[in-house]
Amino acid sequence: MNEAGEARFELGYTIVCNRSQSDLGITNDERNAREAIFFKREPWSAIPEERAGTKSLKGRLNNLLVEVTRHNFQAVAEDVRLRIHNLEGELNNMGPGRHTPNDQRNHLIRIATDVREITSRAVDAYYGRDPCFEDNTFLLATNVMTMNKSFSDAIAQKGCTRRFRTQSSEN
Repeated sequence: MNEAGEARFELGYTIVCNRSQSDLGITNDERNAREAIFFKREPWSAIPEERAGTKSLKGRLNNLLVEVTRHNFQAVAEDVRLRIHNLEGELNNMGPGRHTPNDQRNHLIRIATDVREITSRAVDAYYGRDPCFEDNTFLLATNVMTMNKSFSDAIAQKGCTRRFRTQSSEN
């Protein structure tokens, strides 16, 4: 009776009559009619009508789904709003829309101009004018000078220890 004990069903219960092997070829309407007849016989007739049969189960599952959906809808709606907000932020970070070929062309020209300006600043060692130079990787002039200094020091210290071929020794 689902009234007490450890096996208490919090959502209640519904009993259905499973199809037998001989019932596999019948329609759902025929199956529901047979099930209704089954639950009118003893001892199954003692089960309340709202707890017996697939029709009852369908109604109870529908009500449960509606209840769970209502309960969780606020969290789902908030999650959707948060995702939309994040995606709109990402879209805004991409800049204005570029729907026409002319808009796309202008955008590519702006990118090419920015690359040219950054390259010019890197070659001229004007590092304070762009945030990309905060990382030492892009300090072109400084890195070239550092490599030249290292090469110069290596030649000054070890250059005399290298043997070079002369034309007379090749013959």
